Amino acid sequence: MHNAFHEFPKELLELVNLETLNLDDNYLNSLPTEITQLNKLKRLHFTRNKFKIPKEILNSRPKELIQYILDYQNAKNRRALLEAKLIFIGSGGVGKSSLIKRLTPNK
Repeated sequence: MHNAFHEFPKELLELVNLETLNLDDNYLNSLPTEITQLNKLKRLHFTRNKFKIPKEILNSRPKELIQYILDYQNAKNRRALLEAKLIFIGSGGVGKSSLIKRLTPNK
């Protein structure tokens, strides 16, 4: 807490019996995947870092918080999928095909 960490100290990963870890008020923007090896963590404090983490996640169990952060990191490295699928259902003659033609490019 208040250590001004810009990077997660890898030495902490050696503390396999660690039960409480307070990383509040640092400049962390990533965690190593090896943090999942800290299986005995009962409390993890991670507020006021460079992550935007919802309050309900910050109050969750350490394993869930760590998984959220790791998932967030992985998502940042992926390209967004900018497509969707639609299913048009309705009675005949109400304009489904006309709407599809209007929404489809070059038609």
